Formats: sequence, C-alpha cells, structure tokens
Amino acid sequence: MNDGHRHDTLDDFHGFWNICKVQKLGNTLMHQWAYAQLAIEELRPLFEEFSQLFSSDVLNEWEALYAKPLPDKSDKDMVDLFTVRVGKEIPSFRSRIDAQLAAENLRVLNQSGVDGVTLLLAEGISLDIIHQKLLHFSLQKNLSKSRMEQLGCARLKYNQQVATFAESVSSFFPLIILLIEADKKSSYVSNLKCNEVESSLLFLPSYFDSQKHVACQMQQVAQIEHDLREGQANDLLEEVQRRILTYNHISVVKKNAIEWCKSGYATLQP
Repeated sequence: MNDGHRHDTLDDFHGFWNICKVQKLGNTLMHQWAYAQLAIEELRPLFEEFSQLFSSDVLNEWEALYAKPLPDKSDKDMVDLFTVRVGKEIPSFRSRIDAQLAAENLRVLNQSGVDGVTLLLAEGISLDIIHQKLLHFSLQKNLSKSRMEQLGCARLKYNQQVATFAESVSSFFPLIILLIEADKKSSYVSNLKCNEVESSLLFLPSYFDSQKHVACQMQQVAQIEHDLREGQANDLLEEVQRRILTYNHISVVKKNAIEWCKSGYATLQP
C-alpha cells in the first residue's frame, strides 16, 4: 500500500473513528451526569434526615475525608478513604457481626442474654436492604413484562420472609407484640394495599423511639442494631469508593488512549 493510499483510507478512517469515540464518550458522560443530578436531588431529603442520626463531630470528620482528592492506586502511601482516624479502620458488617456474636456468647454464659439475637438482627437488616431495593424498582416506570414478573415474585418472597421474621421477633421480644398490633391498626398501615411491599413492616428496634425501647426492654438490642447498621454503612461506602476509583481508572485509560491515537494521527499528517 503506497503512502497516498494509506493517507486517504486508513489514517482518515482511524481519525474519524477516534472522533466518534470521543463524541460517544462525551454524550455518555453527559447523560450519566444528568441522571446522577436527578438521583441526588431525589435522595437529598433522605440523606439529610439520615445525617441527623450522627453527631456533628462525626459529620465534620467525614466531610474532611471527602474534601481530600481521591488517591491514585499506584501511590504506595495511599491512605484508605474510609479510615475514620489514623491507624483505626472502620469495622465492616461482617466484623461487627463477629464481635457481637462473641459478646453475645459471653452474655449467654453469664445468663444475662439470649442466644440468637445478633443473627436475628442481621437477618432483619438484610431484609431491610431487599425492602429498599423493591421500593426502588417499584417506583420505576415503563418496566418490561419480564421485569414486572420478577418484581412480583420478589415481593411475594419478601412478604413470606418478613412474616417468618415477625414471628421470630415476637418470640424474642414478647412485649413488642402490643406495639406491632398498635402499628398495624394505624392509618398508615391500614391504608396500604395488601399487594404492596410497603405493607410488610420489619419492626426492628430502629422502627421505635427510645421510650418504646425502654417499655419493651430493647435498649441493648437497639444498640446492637446500631452497631451492625454502622458496619453495613461502611461496606456500602467502601463499595462507592471502589466504584469511583474504578471509574476514574477507566476514564484515565480511555483518555490516554484517545490522546495517543490523536497524537499518532497528527504525526502521520503530511
């Protein structure tokens, strides 16, 4: 192939292909950013309400962490973004469960606690995650027929699991039965349709205020749930960090590849 033919065919084709890649990448990023802005505005009230559960010192500490630029994976001195203090890692959901199980075994040996409470709360937290996912998908519009069928099956399975979980909670905490019956008769629950996933409530300790914790003798259980949920939140934040770092890495790789192709194309120009 002579130089003139190469210039008229392959070089022009590669240049056009690279331009198309850049345009497509730009359009994709614009759509993703627009979608992210809508999601942020939708979730902002929930985040603000959730933030009220933490002290101002904790919030300021997290904000200081987020103010720092994301480290490069190649940096050997990289400090984990989710390290609350120097030399102290935030426990994960699994480590919190293990710690609570160890403490629970001691309480059982000392006859000051009941076996199985930690795993029961962990099951309830897992069901709560499924609950939030079902709510998210149920609010989406224009779902396909297959997705609607999957959502219906997931709702049915969730309701069955919640019914079993409610029986376990009642057996562990008999005093909570009166609160459950009172909430079931409330206007909020009675107005829910029977086929809605929102009609199946979990009645975890976090569903009640501190006064009801005292009335049902659930102060210690409420603290266990708080610790487990903190570990769960740490796992979710770590997953967000991993996704951000992965996205940044892919973006840098694509940018370098495009710039390399662009510079190579420029050097081949007559």
